[in-house]
Amino acid sequence: MNRPHSSGKRHSRRTSQAPIGRRAVALHWRRSVAREIGTPKIIPPADCQIALVYPNTYTVGMSSLGYQMVYRGINDQPLALAERFFCEGRPALSVENQRPLDQFDLVAFSISYELDYLNVVRFLLDNHISVVAAERDPEAEPIVLAGGICLSVNRLPIYDLADILVVGDGELRMERIIEAWTNAAGNRARFVEAVATIEGVEVTAGALGRFGLEPAGQTPDTLRPPPIEPHVVQTLNSTDAFATIVTPDSELADCCLVEIARGCPYRCRFCFMGHCVPHRVRPFAAVREMIERGRHLTQRLGLIAAAVGSHPEIDRICEFCRSEGLAVSFSSLRVEDVTPVMLDLLAAGGPAIGHNRTRGGFGAPAPPAGQEPLGRTSDRIHCRSGRTWPERPEDVFHGRSARRAARRHRSDRTVGRGGTASGSRLPATTAPTRCTAGRARGQCLGLRPQTGHAACRARNTHAGADQEPPQTAGRLASAN
Repeated sequence: MNRPHSSGKRHSRRTSQAPIGRRAVALHWRRSVAREIGTPKIIPPADCQIALVYPNTYTVGMSSLGYQMVYRGINDQPLALAERFFCEGRPALSVENQRPLDQFDLVAFSISYELDYLNVVRFLLDNHISVVAAERDPEAEPIVLAGGICLSVNRLPIYDLADILVVGDGELRMERIIEAWTNAAGNRARFVEAVATIEGVEVTAGALGRFGLEPAGQTPDTLRPPPIEPHVVQTLNSTDAFATIVTPDSELADCCLVEIARGCPYRCRFCFMGHCVPHRVRPFAAVREMIERGRHLTQRLGLIAAAVGSHPEIDRICEFCRSEGLAVSFSSLRVEDVTPVMLDLLAAGGPAIGHNRTRGGFGAPAPPAGQEPLGRTSDRIHCRSGRTWPERPEDVFHGRSARRAARRHRSDRTVGRGGTASGSRLPATTAPTRCTAGRARGQCLGLRPQTGHAACRARNTHAGADQEPPQTAGRLASAN
């Protein structure tokens, strides 16, 4: 997603220099809030006050839809509030009210990237909080929670640092954690004991030992964390997933992010999403409702999913966005899932969204493997029919684009041996050259045939990798 062009002052880039000093940090955050749209008014105090930390800069954190979802979910609770913290500026102050960290009951980290584990350590050290959970003062130091997609992949790097881990989808778990804190009435040991019974929430060995709740016969030094299954929301209709705060200072500037699916139907071996998280999609009615609720913030929309084109109603969603005059960009696409409706929407969307303009509105198209054996090994070569390599254009494209590719494929195969037929791309005077597909299977995709493909299929031959390509008369004359 790319950043829109604008000459106004609102779209000026933030300074990369972190502010130092309480007054400078407070001024920095007040200016950031003034540039935001949709920021809720947070009025402390509350029964449960949570410092929600994104262990990276403000620019990166405000582009995280999961971080915004948890932030909105906590502030929707009548007895709780959450204020944002980022690894930007010293000392750490909240974005909303510029309050220090020691005024909050819980410190919760939302971790999206593995390299941010180091930022978690830096944040704890900068704010004089013991890094190791077992060494924290049970009363004087805050209880540290951690969640995010990184914990579903591998929670062990953060295990000794956090007191409570939320593994899996955390938007509904936070509601029960807040309820446990309210019922504990300030008794931290009772709170930790109650949280340990929540599905998808794990109390680490350091916290158990600190509050005297370690399992019988084991100590925090010998306790090995057991495997835990990520808790997932089976249906996405129970929660909303769209950005309620829009700012020009994020990586996805002035863009309202809307989640249309979670998980991935493909099982690429280099990607986590298709293996341990089930694929769930939001119906068109739910997506339309979220778009209508967020469109007052901006006219730029970002559809979020691991594979946006795999949504069964993606064409219907795109047609609705186009009818509403929204500029739309996609988070990630597989090339074989792209439909003409999606292309028309991108073409009519105007300037792309975000800072990197080379990516256009496509986000990040998944690259193919360089060789067929490598693609088979990594599961990158994949199609919906179940075959590992698409043998026909119908296996790659779907809908109207499938019919177009099939007609082009059939017309190219009907070219006569000595000349051309209607629809052929190759002149009759051009001799066949080496087939650029070069596949020993005797099949040619022909989706975008280059010079020589049509004649190569007309002669019903494929030049193998060890066969010299025939030379044309023009090439022989130039060689002589």
